[in-house]
Amino acid sequence: MSITFNTFIKLDSVKLAYISNSEEKNVIDLVSKDNIQWEIKDDEKFDICFYAFIVNEQFWVCDTNNSKVAKINNGFFSIYSSLISNSQAKISKTNSLFCSGFLQGSLEPIKPKSIFNNLDDEICFWSEISGVTSDALIIFQIIDPNGNLYFMDHELLHENNKNGIRNYYAVLKTSSKLIRGEWTFELIYKENILCSKKVTYNILNTSYKKHENHYAKNTAFRLDIRM
Repeated sequence: MSITFNTFIKLDSVKLAYISNSEEKNVIDLVSKDNIQWEIKDDEKFDICFYAFIVNEQFWVCDTNNSKVAKINNGFFSIYSSLISNSQAKISKTNSLFCSGFLQGSLEPIKPKSIFNNLDDEICFWSEISGVTSDALIIFQIIDPNGNLYFMDHELLHENNKNGIRNYYAVLKTSSKLIRGEWTFELIYKENILCSKKVTYNILNTSYKKHENHYAKNTAFRLDIRM
């Protein structure tokens, strides 16, 4: 079975970082015809034991097609021998929203909202995922208003034998790096988009300026919230 990578967005590059059975560390390029579906053919010849993806030279993620993960030298790798044989959760649905924060202790979302601005400290995202009857590795990504990947990470959801429900939380700190427009938060599992939720981010003018008919001294108050 060939190793593939696809999060349904055009990417600049995807590399495969792997450790061989002889404990050699290597990095190779995955290939793509459309910059969306990436693959490495005949991966058996590379003697892969553990592997992970390097996306756009910035983000390190494991394989959502493989729920078996190992921690090696402070890094997480998918276990290649489990790619074919491991069982997969049948995630059925998600219930997602944006909010102002989470309650201490229970982490329940509070004050749901879909419009934020630079006066907010953070954009909070919550998702209830059903059908996690076995371990499942999902990928979380944030896409900016221009359609570019802003952030990517993975999360291993451990099985819940009681009701199959797991909650996922994410917080994006507002900063001068964020641009005005619609941002998209997505959860990916295997070949499916579990959730694609849009949120509006506005930039308010927080400084006073001199007007022709009204005198107002330029104030030093200028909010710049950094990550």
